[in-house]
Amino acid sequence: YLKVPKDNAPKRDILEKEEFTELRKWMENKWCREKDIDELERIKRRVYGLYLTIQYYAGFRNKEILGLRWKDVSTIKTESKELQRVNRAMHIPAENSKTGKSRQCVAAVAYQFERIKAHYKKLGIIPDRDDFIFINLAKTKRGKNIPYMQPAMEKRLKSVIDGSGLRKKLDETGRHITQYSAR
Repeated sequence: YLKVPKDNAPKRDILEKEEFTELRKWMENKWCREKDIDELERIKRRVYGLYLTIQYYAGFRNKEILGLRWKDVSTIKTESKELQRVNRAMHIPAENSKTGKSRQCVAAVAYQFERIKAHYKKLGIIPDRDDFIFINLAKTKRGKNIPYMQPAMEKRLKSVIDGSGLRKKLDETGRHITQYSAR
């Protein structure tokens, strides 16, 4: 047998680091600050931006991050105080995992979770430990602990990619980005 080097190219289309940073800046500085949107839509956009950031930093599947509850997020007790302010451990239960095995993900997303809580507080929502993190903020579903569904997040991603001008760059390189690309 000949030794062949392993192909390290990504198996799916992904956003490069610079593209993701550019997209996040556009979402924060332009998309969330449009003048013709109401406060509820502004909060929905900010929460989606935080959702996308957490998903990319931790490498979650769509179902995993949408099924995440506040009780599944914790600090890491064995880390230094400095790292405890930055990192969070997120437990993916077996019933929410593709493989049927539970696992822990660690990422520097403490700030994002605090921002989500602050945005919910503006709407009068105080999350409980058993509540989903990404609850549907529609007026008819608010307060019922109903998480967003995957099609809603895909629709937001499509509008963000189109609005930011990233679509042109993706089309030039022949890439197709979906929510699963964060995996």
